[in-house]
Amino acid sequence: MALEEEEETQNAPFCMLFCEEESSSVFEEDERSVVKSPSFHLGFLDHDMLSRDDDELLALISKEEDFKPCLSDKTSTDEFLSLCRENALGWIFRVKSYYGFSSLTALLAVSYFDRFVTSRKFQTDKPWMSQLTAVACLSLAAKVEEIRVPLLLDLQVGEARYVFEAKTIQRMELLILSTL
Repeated sequence: MALEEEEETQNAPFCMLFCEEESSSVFEEDERSVVKSPSFHLGFLDHDMLSRDDDELLALISKEEDFKPCLSDKTSTDEFLSLCRENALGWIFRVKSYYGFSSLTALLAVSYFDRFVTSRKFQTDKPWMSQLTAVACLSLAAKVEEIRVPLLLDLQVGEARYVFEAKTIQRMELLILSTL
């Protein structure tokens, strides 16, 4: 008896999640309740298309710059920012290859990086900032797109000039998420 009462108290929060319909009514089709959604294919979300050829990834990144004139303006006038972006993208692609991440993960990381960079000002006296941003952006993108995500310390491969603690990367992830 006590065991049943204990089970009921443990399951109390979950009882609100159960449906009150009969199991047979779930599988019966009612023509009035069936809503047909339009069928269309989102080609840009097709993982197979992106992973076939990394040249397409580079083409997508260059197209994205056309829609972000503010990034193009910043990188053309700020040599430091242009160099930081070039180093960050190179590192992201090396880590993508090392871990076998999808091209969509790399594209998402680049998008996060670009959007963050355009909303913040990098300080030239802190050269580690761009690498920390790249690590955090790739980590966030991997958490969104990948099934297996390496630990934050293990993510820092591919000729990384600085190695950051996991806590530091997590703080940067929060800053990026709050900025975007």
